[in-house]
Amino acid sequence: MARSTNGADQPAEPGWALTRLIKIHDGMRDDLALLRRAVQAIAEDDRGMATAMLGSVSFREPGWSLRVYCAHFCRFVQDHHSVEDTMLFPVLLRDQLATNPGFAKVIELLAADHRALTGYLDNVERALRAAPDDENAGAAALGAIERLSDHLETHLAFEEETLAPALNALSAVVSEDDFDVPDDAAVIAEDDDVLMTWDDDAPGR
Repeated sequence: MARSTNGADQPAEPGWALTRLIKIHDGMRDDLALLRRAVQAIAEDDRGMATAMLGSVSFREPGWSLRVYCAHFCRFVQDHHSVEDTMLFPVLLRDQLATNPGFAKVIELLAADHRALTGYLDNVERALRAAPDDENAGAAALGAIERLSDHLETHLAFEEETLAPALNALSAVVSEDDFDVPDDAAVIAEDDDVLMTWDDDAPGR
């Protein structure tokens, strides 16, 4: 058995709930990294590189592809956080409060982080509207995506660490088939022109 940060015994292997959360988060990390590289290419006026990186996303003009990709990514993150806030967190709170009163503070911090991330996501979308046509706007968009990356990466790691005991406890008593929180990948409908990389059927996944 491994030990969590709060001293509780944890299974050597994560349960289905933690595994699913990490899988979703890893998809976000991959998409965020691609988004950052594409924004950097646009900021450096390297349209060939941007086209190559976004080739699996769309064959349209690079700026259009980047804006669409960003909009879908940002919507996915927002929807993921909405699922957590309204469905997952209440279930974990109900199960944990009797034995771990401090867990409510963890959920409060995560929910506050979700609200803060909404601002970072909105800033990136706004910055990208002008980025393909203006060098200064491209640099501003790169700054916005770097700030989002720093905050989101920190949030994902913190969430995985702090929710691990509760998610593993949930996995021990509830089967994945019986749990009602939807798989976040199903929240985003496929677009005819955009293929999101968190789709298990996407190329390279």
